[in-house]
Amino acid sequence: MQLNFSSKKKKNILNFVISLVAQLIIISLGIIIPRLVMDNYGSDTNGLVNTVTQVFSYMSLLQAGVFAAAVVELYKPVMENDAEQISKVVSYSKSYYKKIAIIYGLLVIVVSFVLPLIMKTEVDYFTVFTLVFFEGLTGVVSFYFLSSWQIVLRVHGKNYIIDTLNLLQKVMCYVVKIILVYLSVNIAFVQVAYFLASLVIITIYKIYMTKKYSYISYNIKSDYKLVNRNAYFVNELAGTLNNSTDLIVLSIFLSTNLSSVYSVYNMVITYIVTIVTSVYNSTSYILGQDFTENIEKYKRTHDIFTSIFMIFITTLLCVCFLLMIPFVKLYTEGITDANYLNIWYPVLFCSISLINWIANPPREALGVAGYAKQMSIASIITAIINLVISISLVYFLGILGVLIGTIVSAPIRSIYYNYLMEKKLLKRSGLKTIIINGVNILIFIITGLFYFLLPISIDNYWTFILYGILLTIGYFIVILCVNLLVNRDLVFLIKQLLVKVKIKRNSHE
Repeated sequence: MQLNFSSKKKKNILNFVISLVAQLIIISLGIIIPRLVMDNYGSDTNGLVNTVTQVFSYMSLLQAGVFAAAVVELYKPVMENDAEQISKVVSYSKSYYKKIAIIYGLLVIVVSFVLPLIMKTEVDYFTVFTLVFFEGLTGVVSFYFLSSWQIVLRVHGKNYIIDTLNLLQKVMCYVVKIILVYLSVNIAFVQVAYFLASLVIITIYKIYMTKKYSYISYNIKSDYKLVNRNAYFVNELAGTLNNSTDLIVLSIFLSTNLSSVYSVYNMVITYIVTIVTSVYNSTSYILGQDFTENIEKYKRTHDIFTSIFMIFITTLLCVCFLLMIPFVKLYTEGITDANYLNIWYPVLFCSISLINWIANPPREALGVAGYAKQMSIASIITAIINLVISISLVYFLGILGVLIGTIVSAPIRSIYYNYLMEKKLLKRSGLKTIIINGVNILIFIITGLFYFLLPISIDNYWTFILYGILLTIGYFIVILCVNLLVNRDLVFLIKQLLVKVKIKRNSHE
């Protein structure tokens, strides 16, 4: 059976544009919510809300490994238009997700009763219980209905569908949340808005998938099993420990007030990274398809991807490095129940994000190539070191303690992933990747010198936006030029694009 695909070029454009626009809108609305929560409920409640979100990121580990393993195993049947094999993979995933949803639902009930008892917060029991319950209920319906559909769309390069529906859900949710928070409605009931929005999105997904992928059977009975699911589980477990431990450690050992401070900085850095990650995920299916098709073709594609996204992430993190304190100062103006300013937070948050990003391209390559087991070794070592140091230092250094735990452990995973990819998978020296990453890290370090020697003072949002635009343009030009010098494949790509533009323009004249 032949499947009907859109052209790769059209998908790339749609994925890039929609992903970028969606993230910018979501970020704009998402920035409003924490400030309103702090104004109307206080830093304690803001820290509570963010910690609950992190708790459920741990619970979502029930499905860890299935999504990644299914995506990897679907690349080949999708390339070969093998509808039967696609149905087997998706059917197994769907069955597994249904079981997860039931277990997850039971855990939601238990956590809803227990979490209010162990968190150091001044928010009353009923509010915490309701907040936790509806946050969890949203995850239940997501596992049961959405996950297997999103696997199919991801492998077919239709991230623009996922991003569009995610944007719709976020907009509905944020608009209702803003209204309810502004009216000072109990914070627990604000979470209900997100749950109701998820029900609307499920209905839209169902209609779209039935219309576009009617050939997929979700109920094929077979002994099919996903390869390397356990290894992917370990990787995702380690990733969650690295990314979601800090807030929980702060809330349990110290206070949700400190969690609020952490969450404001984390919000800034998360949104910065999310912009690039979303665009990367929207086009990363090309890596999977190229690897399946031809390893030599993949090498060039991989190097180009590495340079392009290092340009974007380095540019945004350098600007973020310089402007994070001015932004937080403006954002928390008038909030007096916690101290939000510390010059070392931008240093650690931005450095951690850059180090973690360096692990992204090799992680994608190794996952597609079936190196999940080897990856899991570095992942779990990184997570253990991070957790031990964070818990050891949190009493003495607070937020700095948990950040030190992350920045000490993060390089282990990034270095090992790159070594594994270059030596074992691509069978080359790795010098090119070292140079690409090295020049971007050097620019980031130089930015750190400017941060301490020439601190930027901003007293209003208009000045902040102007600085942001000018710095982003300046850094982008400099970083692009440096990367063009060290990666000839990137130069070749740009020349190809310019030639195509010229030919197209001449054909219209």
